[in-house]
Amino acid sequence: MLIRYLVALSLILTIAAAPAAPRSHDAPWLLISDVHFDPRNSGAAPSRIGSDTNAALLDSMLAEAAKVDPDPPVVLLSGDLLAHNFPVGPVAAKTMADLAARFDRAFPRAQFVLALGNNDSACDDYQITPHGKFLRAVAKAWAPLVNRNGAAPAMRATFPRYGAYVASLPRPHLRIVVADDVFFSKNYEDYCGRSSDAPRQAGAELRTLLASHARDARTWVLVHIPPGINAAKSSLILNLRARSYLDAALQRELLAALERPEAKVGLVIAGHLHRFTYRMTSDDPRRGIPILVAPAVSPIVGNGPSFLTLDVDRGAAVTGVTEYSFVDGSWRNTGSLAQFGVGRLDVRALLRLQNRLRTDPNLRERFLTMYAGGGFAEPRFTGWQPFWCASEYLEA
Repeated sequence: MLIRYLVALSLILTIAAAPAAPRSHDAPWLLISDVHFDPRNSGAAPSRIGSDTNAALLDSMLAEAAKVDPDPPVVLLSGDLLAHNFPVGPVAAKTMADLAARFDRAFPRAQFVLALGNNDSACDDYQITPHGKFLRAVAKAWAPLVNRNGAAPAMRATFPRYGAYVASLPRPHLRIVVADDVFFSKNYEDYCGRSSDAPRQAGAELRTLLASHARDARTWVLVHIPPGINAAKSSLILNLRARSYLDAALQRELLAALERPEAKVGLVIAGHLHRFTYRMTSDDPRRGIPILVAPAVSPIVGNGPSFLTLDVDRGAAVTGVTEYSFVDGSWRNTGSLAQFGVGRLDVRALLRLQNRLRTDPNLRERFLTMYAGGGFAEPRFTGWQPFWCASEYLEA
């Protein structure tokens, strides 16, 4: 009996002392956007269409993401973590800290890259206050995740100004510049801080961050609002004029900064549209930059709650984009860009896809399933042309 006990004890001690399994830096990266967490929704079942994300849906999404990608090297969050019509005041910062804890528990080894969206504010929608208490509180709560392994040492210093910072990514000579481009929106107003100069200062900060890198470094950019046209409000059936998301002059400045050759920007990631799609800064492959638009977790506007995995090769190219969506009460794979002939995510591949979507209605129908995460796809009812145009042309 004593011998059995000693053998069992020895086995337990051996297991406890064994080193943790080495992580694979070739595992997919996660891209999650527009969580729109609403702690006031205490329903036991995951949120349905018409509602923002409750705890049940958030927990379900995190569990599914950990199932399909158990140990992601990087988790990218492209803004709007807080629900629509979120209460103003200190509860916003407390909820952002709660979300940091939830994501940290789900992915304790991942490097996080966080951008803010228009709903991420203690003041109101599109009313983030630069140099304010909310930005300082968010930086404090999220810095341990963002600066994991020393990836973003200056985040605590720069983020409280305009929600911007630089982080290194686990690929040779690859960094990511994060900016809060809500400052560039036509709807932005510094109502609580009463600063009329915030958009210009935020733009200057972004240009400084883009310029501050080693000569051989490559750059990704993470924002919330993609440049370009709001196709949903430019529908042919509604006979509306083309409407852009960003202020026209500020968008031109943003695109000029992104396309400067010395910035070496290879990819822009955004959210905001609650749908999976893509755009490009130019249809000239020599200077154009692909824009990957992440779908939303929140199903408030009819989409299936969704997230993406990204395959990123050693050369920092995105070679695979796969979507997972919550459809009819369960999570499933709703598609990948590889199914549409896009292996490497670049402007040339997207232009080829554009041409095929223009001429092939069956391909468009399959793409719309991924576009809406298996949910409501507006182009089926309002016409596909404005949405197709918005992927290639960013000017109204």
